[in-house]
Amino acid sequence: MNSEWNRTSTSESSDDRLLWSINAHERPTGLAIILWNRTYVLPWCQFIYAEASAEEIRLAFTTHDVLINGSRLDLLIADVSAQKISELREPAGRLDKFTSGNGLNITGISVRKAESQ
Repeated sequence: MNSEWNRTSTSESSDDRLLWSINAHERPTGLAIILWNRTYVLPWCQFIYAEASAEEIRLAFTTHDVLINGSRLDLLIADVSAQKISELREPAGRLDKFTSGNGLNITGISVRKAESQ
């Protein structure tokens, strides 16, 4: 990771694991979703919309749908709508939770191909 990127980004972590990365000064070109068995990189230019509640965020891209489960996720939607998030990681295990200082928890992330309309 280059040092310039480190100065311009913020992240939340638990036990030194990266939860999500936000670039505070530049809009990233894509969103990397890192799951245990696969990594997806979805370009923000293909982002269609997001739906959010405190327990769930659904991100719709032209080719894939991303579902993020947890609690207090409504706190993350502003960064999603501004397309500032560059990386999301899947929790390490069923009992592991990604928790930030403000109570936001990510308990699961799933990605599936978008259905044709």
